[in-house]
Amino acid sequence: AIPDLGALLAAALEDNYFEASATALEIAGRHAETLRGDAAFVTKLRATAKRRMQHFDVRYQQLRVLPLFVPLDEYFAFADRYRFAENTRLRQAILDGLRRALDLGIIGAHDRDATRRFIDQMPVTTSDFKPQFMIRESFIQLYQKLSDQDHGDNPK
Repeated sequence: AIPDLGALLAAALEDNYFEASATALEIAGRHAETLRGDAAFVTKLRATAKRRMQHFDVRYQQLRVLPLFVPLDEYFAFADRYRFAENTRLRQAILDGLRRALDLGIIGAHDRDATRRFIDQMPVTTSDFKPQFMIRESFIQLYQKLSDQDHGDNPK
């Protein structure tokens, strides 16, 4: 436990170096259960997400972390323009963030259909030259998890 973790991370979000902001977001994601109740940190997180010009690494981390802190409709409004991004890492970040929110119980039964509709429109193609198609696998895993929870299964 770090006293004033939210304040420290909020200050890092304001740092001029993108590495500091991206790392602050990553750490926030790891401590989301604790930081969700820190209103000042969540306010700062929202404000930084509204900035138009962000380094790729910062935007990537925002897509992964924001669904842990903001209401789903707010996250969908933020992530919508990245659903069709040519860069598959941004689309992967959306799937990762939603999967984590689902695992933490942030996406409840009433939000699963909206989540399904949001990801249904995402292309699951990739430019990776790996025999595994990670974005497709992430899509399938998230979709399966949504369906499992619809049917009362709650595996973590």
